[in-house]
Amino acid sequence: MTDKKLEFTDQPGHPIPCVYTYDAALTFDGGGAYLGIVIATPLGADPQSLARLKEKLSFYLESLYSEFGRQEWGTPVPGKMKIYVRVHPNSSEETFKILDIFHADEAAPRGVQLIITKIP
Repeated sequence: MTDKKLEFTDQPGHPIPCVYTYDAALTFDGGGAYLGIVIATPLGADPQSLARLKEKLSFYLESLYSEFGRQEWGTPVPGKMKIYVRVHPNSSEETFKILDIFHADEAAPRGVQLIITKIP
């Protein structure tokens, strides 16, 4: 196991318990995938939490362009690649900044829409 994988092992009590697990996936005939991340409890501003968020976002984005994505979801498909993130409303301000930056700098340039909503 790589050092990176060790750093992001499953932590059941954390707001992002499983970094390398798809929380939700919707696929389409002809290719495409909408992936979902759920952060059901407040995500703090501590370095570990923010690192887990960044890694999970990167994992989802890279998955859409990976061999797994090609085989399982038929991706990449322009217009049919989205990552939905449902976030607890009491998450840190840094959480929302990271999501906005990731969308602008990482997802959008690669044709992936990041849709962020607060859990009611």
